[in-house]
Amino acid sequence: MAQELGVEQTKGIYVAEVVEGTAAALAGIKKDDVITAINGKVIDDEYPFLYQLYTFVPGDTVKLTVVRDGMPKEIQISL
Repeated sequence: MAQELGVEQTKGIYVAEVVEGTAAALAGIKKDDVITAINGKVIDDEYPFLYQLYTFVPGDTVKLTVVRDGMPKEIQISL
């Protein structure tokens, strides 16, 4: 799947769906994006996605690194 989406690394979170009107949709996250880092910290076995999210509180703004169409992109999102 990573190869199909143009993602070189095999760690990250695949976005299967984005619900209209949510913070993710408003920030510009799209279906088939792969989130590879939060605030520059790579999502991997040592720092999994949910573990990283638990370090923030509602209202915090974070920078997500996503791969879209094989190209990295940074998106700011308010939790």
